[in-house]
Amino acid sequence: MTVTNLIRNLQSVKYLRGGRDWDGGDCWFIVEAWYKERFNITLECRGDIEPGPDGFLQGYENTSEWVNVDTPANDDLVIMSTVVDRQKIMSAHCGIFWNGGVIHSEDKVGCVYQLAKSRLISRRITGYCRYKHFM
Repeated sequence: MTVTNLIRNLQSVKYLRGGRDWDGGDCWFIVEAWYKERFNITLECRGDIEPGPDGFLQGYENTSEWVNVDTPANDDLVIMSTVVDRQKIMSAHCGIFWNGGVIHSEDKVGCVYQLAKSRLISRRITGYCRYKHFM
């Protein structure tokens, strides 16, 4: 499947918190689907990481699959802050870096592609991780 078709397919997935399939998925499903479709890689489930101060980023640092990087490349994991019940939670959201943008999924909007340098996204990015086999 081409990247263009993969992005189109992901954009048709409705947002479902905790969802792990094409009928409904959350931000982690987007990452899982990306790696499965692009590279035939099944990622370790990260559903055990609780949102909280540095929760997601800390959780990814503690796995053997991901390595923190300062500058993102295509296919890298983007860790972002999110807002839950009007409270900003650090590192509780993720997406995929692709051609200067981030593919991610959120409640009420579903899967979207947004430029990483846009104010809406750039202020939310808290880190980047690269799949260990891509190092």
